[in-house]
Amino acid sequence: MDEAIALYHQVIDINPHFAWAYHGLGDALAKQGNLEEAVTCYSEGLKINPNSAWLFYSLGEALAELGDLEAAVEYLHKAVDINPQIKINNKYKIIIYKDYEVGKNPKPNFPKDSNAPSQADHKYLGIVKTQKTLSNRNEYVLYRYLDDRGEFDYNLYARVQEAGNQRKLNKVWVKKENIQFLSQYIQEELAQVSYGICHGTRRGLEQAWFREFLNADVMGTEISSTASQFPHTIQWDFHKIKPEWQDFFDFIYTNSFDHSYDPEKCLNAWMSCLTKHGVCIIEHSKYHGVDSTSELDPFGAEHNVMPILINRWGKGNYTVKNVLKSPINDGFETIFFIISKCV
Repeated sequence: MDEAIALYHQVIDINPHFAWAYHGLGDALAKQGNLEEAVTCYSEGLKINPNSAWLFYSLGEALAELGDLEAAVEYLHKAVDINPQIKINNKYKIIIYKDYEVGKNPKPNFPKDSNAPSQADHKYLGIVKTQKTLSNRNEYVLYRYLDDRGEFDYNLYARVQEAGNQRKLNKVWVKKENIQFLSQYIQEELAQVSYGICHGTRRGLEQAWFREFLNADVMGTEISSTASQFPHTIQWDFHKIKPEWQDFFDFIYTNSFDHSYDPEKCLNAWMSCLTKHGVCIIEHSKYHGVDSTSELDPFGAEHNVMPILINRWGKGNYTVKNVLKSPINDGFETIFFIISKCV
């Protein structure tokens, strides 16, 4: 946890206006039992982003643990008001309901809590031989695709991804404003941008917009056979690389890292494809956390864990260079991890 705290201090030094860094630092301090310092961090984060449900929730949680229930109720209510779908720990629900019972606040409408895969996921799979597992340090969730011998079943993984892609083909998560924002960042960071690749692009909008804003040769990969329907897209499993991709791309982008069956293997492969000063950009939102995992989205980690995992997987070869906040206030709480080689 000391490693996480040091990392978040570094992120804040780089970008003191990044609210999520204060949230991550607060979480790390709270896990160490430093609740008063955590409260200070969450409060600083709220000065930057006063509309963050997660900052209000974490602040309320910390205050509740400190025994300041009146203040805790206020902040927990604000969290639910901003995001009615936020998952409240049962013991804090009790605090809010008690507050409701004495007539101080309206009764909140909590969503049904469930970490189980949806019925829709099971329906299109036909058979389900996956296993939801925690990492050894309980830092992230990763679904495993198993055959009858309990070994990795790549064909099952590919079938799940193909079926999920076809089922969600008309759904678009990428935002043009984010790609424009990232394009500006890339142009400022790199003297020249010639080649880029986007992984897990579904309809191929990412590469189309990067090509527009950067005037560069940008391609995309998609594991599904639907890739052939979209320009500048090839059917390809992003865990694999082509020999000609080694040290070739100026940037790599994805908002589909949660579709990886082996995120460490995947990121190592991507980083080998970057030029010396290239950047890999992983988009991460609240929908990339542990509670959003499923057979279709097998990997999930919270925003405050991701930099730790990336730096650990890098083993000194690559590291989180920067963390950017999306310019869009759409409730997704989207951030971008900027990863570069250690040169």
